[in-house]
Amino acid sequence: MKTDKVVSLLGFAIKAGKTVFGTDSIERYRKKKHLIFICNTMSEGSKEKLIRANKGTPIIVCRDSSLEEITHRQGLKALALTDRQMAEALLNNINESYQLVTEVK
Repeated sequence: MKTDKVVSLLGFAIKAGKTVFGTDSIERYRKKKHLIFICNTMSEGSKEKLIRANKGTPIIVCRDSSLEEITHRQGLKALALTDRQMAEALLNNINESYQLVTEVK
């Protein structure tokens, strides 16, 4: 896994406490989620459920590396950002290693 700007920004968001970890926690979190990262190893049913439940929130799939490798948290399949500025910075810096699944309309 090579280090890129997205990984660095995710690290800053985690250290700042601006993240929610795990699909269940994301579903229970009632405040605004500005961006959601999904691991490429997540099952299709779980992906669809998360996308349907979070309409209007941009969702990014990590293609080259898993969220476990990026965050060093075992078993992590989804991560939500709760800070607007961090989410905008991440959206501006995504590269070919990430796929934007949904956009805000």
